[in-house]
Amino acid sequence: MPDEKPMKHLRPPLNGKGIGDYTLRDFASRWMMQQEDLPEIAHYATENGLLRAAADQTPRIVAIGDSITEFWDLDALSSSTFRIINRGIAGQNSSQMLLRFEDDVVALQPKGVVLMCGTNDLRAYVGDPTDVAAVSPGSNPAERDGDV
Repeated sequence: MPDEKPMKHLRPPLNGKGIGDYTLRDFASRWMMQQEDLPEIAHYATENGLLRAAADQTPRIVAIGDSITEFWDLDALSSSTFRIINRGIAGQNSSQMLLRFEDDVVALQPKGVVLMCGTNDLRAYVGDPTDVAAVSPGSNPAERDGDV
């Protein structure tokens, strides 16, 4: 519509009322996140508590990711000079990892971090699936859209 102004950013609900500029999908996804532990923040809560309480001063490297990380035998790579802590969860996308980053990485005070993310992001795509299907290996999106 010609009268509409382009939205520069989403306006959150005002004073906790209404849904602001969020779409119904945005609102529903935020509501779902509050109802369940979708990012599985509690998945490693017990182990994280034990690590924080441990007297072991061996430097830690935390690997956070999806199934590729979860099923990676990182104990075999640990040594007497450093310990690799595996915080992979199968099926996770980068948004979920970001939500649990504080609990599963920062709180463990690692000397280094290995991020293995992005593999499941396409699966979590919520837009028009034809946009994804139109971009295949060997295709040029610019040519498809007539920009070349």
